[in-house]
Amino acid sequence: MIVIPALDLREGACVQLESGEYDRERIRLPDPVGVAKAWAQLGFNLIHLVDLDAATERGSNEELVREIIRDGNVPVQVGGGVRDADTIERLLADGARNVVVGTRALENPDWLVDVAGSWSGRLIVAADVRDRTVLSRGWRRSLARHIADVVEELNDLPLASIMVTAVHRDGKLGGTDLPLMEDVAEASDHPVIASGGISTLNELRSLADAGIAGAIVGMALYTGTMNPRVAADEFGTGTVE
Repeated sequence: MIVIPALDLREGACVQLESGEYDRERIRLPDPVGVAKAWAQLGFNLIHLVDLDAATERGSNEELVREIIRDGNVPVQVGGGVRDADTIERLLADGARNVVVGTRALENPDWLVDVAGSWSGRLIVAADVRDRTVLSRGWRRSLARHIADVVEELNDLPLASIMVTAVHRDGKLGGTDLPLMEDVAEASDHPVIASGGISTLNELRSLADAGIAGAIVGMALYTGTMNPRVAADEFGTGTVE
C-alpha cells in the first residue's frame, strides 16, 4: 500500500478543512508548489491534488494545478470539478498521472462509460460516503445510493482505481472507517484508495492488511499527528495496484 499526501487548493493556498466545511479551515499554507516539493523531498512518490474551489463551483486554481503538475517533482493525481472530457484531456496532457472524477461520473453513468473508455486505466472514480450512502457536489447532495451498489456498477469499467472518502471522519483525526474500507476492498475489482480520518501508522497497517491499495492522508501529516518521514519510509513508495 502507498500513502498519498493530500494537497487541497483554495484561493491559491494549500489548505486542510475539517469535514470539508469552508468555515472550518484548520491549515493554510501560502505556497502549494513548495508544499508539493516538500512531500517529494520526504520520499512520497505520489500526491493527491484537489482544486476545492472548482469542486464547489466557487472558482478555479487551474494555473496553480498546472504549475504543480508540470513542476515534475512528484507524480500527481488530480481532481476537483472535473466534469467534462476537455478537462480530463487537458490535465493528462499537462502530465497528471491520473484524473479523479466524482460528481458527474456518479450522476451520469453514461458519461462515465464514455470517458473511461476513452482514457482506459487513467481515471479514478471518487465516491464520498456517509453512513454507506454516496454523496456528490462537494458532499452537499445525497445520491441515495449505497456504496456497495456503486462499487458493483464500477467493476466492469476500465478504471485506474476507485477512491472512497469517509466524509464523517474527514479532517477530524478520529481514525479511519475500517469496516467501510474492508467492505469496499472486498467488493471492488479495482484497486481501492481510502481517505478520511486516517491518523496513525497502525491504521495504515490495518488498511494495508484489508487489501487497500492506497491511503490519502491530509490533516494528520500537516499537523504532525503522523510523522511524515516515518510514513514515507514505510508507505511512501510503490504504486496503487
